[in-house]
Amino acid sequence: MPSPCTTAVSTIGVNHAGGLITGKLPRRDDEAAAATAAAVTTTSATATTTTAASPQADAALATRRLKIALYQPSPSSYDDRLNQQREGRPVKWRDFTCDGTRYELGHVHPRTCEYTQPAKGENPARAYTVEVTFSHHCFTRGLKQDQVPDPAMVYTDARGDERIFDFDRYTLSTNLPAIVARLDQCKCYHTGHGNYFSIQLVDASGATVEYDVFFTVSRSSQKGVLNLFVQSAYVRDAEHVNRPHLNASRRPNLKPIGFYVILFNTLAGKAIKPPK
Repeated sequence: MPSPCTTAVSTIGVNHAGGLITGKLPRRDDEAAAATAAAVTTTSATATTTTAASPQADAALATRRLKIALYQPSPSSYDDRLNQQREGRPVKWRDFTCDGTRYELGHVHPRTCEYTQPAKGENPARAYTVEVTFSHHCFTRGLKQDQVPDPAMVYTDARGDERIFDFDRYTLSTNLPAIVARLDQCKCYHTGHGNYFSIQLVDASGATVEYDVFFTVSRSSQKGVLNLFVQSAYVRDAEHVNRPHLNASRRPNLKPIGFYVILFNTLAGKAIKPPK
């Protein structure tokens, strides 16, 4: 049995009016700062040979330029944060408020899960550390064709992806932490498109429904750690059955793939093909 998931403390500091919590932009690293200082010094030296400015003025100018360079983010810093979101790295979503009611989203904040694969035969038990993050697709839905959204219902991420806050998806998303914590006990399926899904039976307003949870698994930059990104989670309905690889009528023919097979092969850098 996996231990309870714990909420991660790291966040992305995207200065954007969308769904991400904002934070301070980082300074450039020491190497970049040193290069910038050298460039500023060179520029100041050149200016000294071509103008009659005093050494004190040159030094002041160099200091001012260096301060600007240190505190100004590099051109790719914003893109880096967008990539963090795309790759499922830690993102804390802001709560949503509608008609005075606040819908908290702490349950889809980053968390760390520990899974232990039991020993089998000569194979010892294996422990896996998995950093889990969630997409805003878990609690929002896309705009329908030609739909003009109510601005009060729009939820935007750092990429400017405008979606509609979905109250049903939000309610079901509160089950996600528990579902993710026990994925090692659930049947998982390969979509054939580089990601996986698990079909969960969830009681929604007294009715049991099939709740599809889609996710990817990748190696983290931390040695021995994996990333699990929950891409989306929703109830199968008429809007989704037209996707051939996800069609409900094809599900009985899909063979499940073990969650530990996904974790082990991903960590080892081995390709994972859909079971036949």
